[in-house]
Order: sequence, then C-alpha cells, then structure tokens
Amino acid sequence: MMRAKIGSTVTVELPYSEACMHMRVAGKTMEVLVLQNGAQLFDSDGKEFSFPITHGEAGIIAEPADCLHSWVAGMMVVAEEDLDTVAAIRPVECEKCEATYPRSITL
Repeated sequence: MMRAKIGSTVTVELPYSEACMHMRVAGKTMEVLVLQNGAQLFDSDGKEFSFPITHGEAGIIAEPADCLHSWVAGMMVVAEEDLDTVAAIRPVECEKCEATYPRSITL
C-alpha cells in the first residue's frame, strides 16, 4: 500500500482488488488523484477512467494533508513501527483526524 496525501496525484501500480479486477486495470500503472472519499483513476491520455473507487481498492492509504497522525487501538497508543502488527489484530485509527490504518490480512 502506498501512503498519499488527500488532494495529491500519484502514480500507482494498481492492486488485484475486486474493483480493479472488474475494471480490468489490476496490475497496471496509472495516475490516481487521491480524493477525500476515494481515488479517481486517469487513463494514459489524462482523462478520468470510470468512477472513483475507494482508497483501499486503489492500493492507497490516504492521509489528510495537515495531520501528523497519533495512532491508537482502543486505549493503546501504537508506535509507527508496530502499526502493521497491531492492525492485523484490531482496528487502528488516528485520534486526531479519525483516519483508519488499513488492516493487514494474511491468508
């Protein structure tokens, strides 16, 4: 997953998410505009591709442009280096802006 600020445009190799598979763009590299509530994909001509999809479906962790996150899981403060481990077990969110850290799922 790539971290990106809301409002920024990034180049992403799209994951094999359900939405990307359905739109036949999984594994392709595309420009993505990170919106407040989703991600807008752009084709090679710079035109909007389809409709916006969720940040997770686009392989992006969206961060507010003005927040220095303070991650918590319940009442426990989570250090940056422990985020993936804790997120695999329980939800982790920023106590300042309420952004959620994506849950790691291993099969």
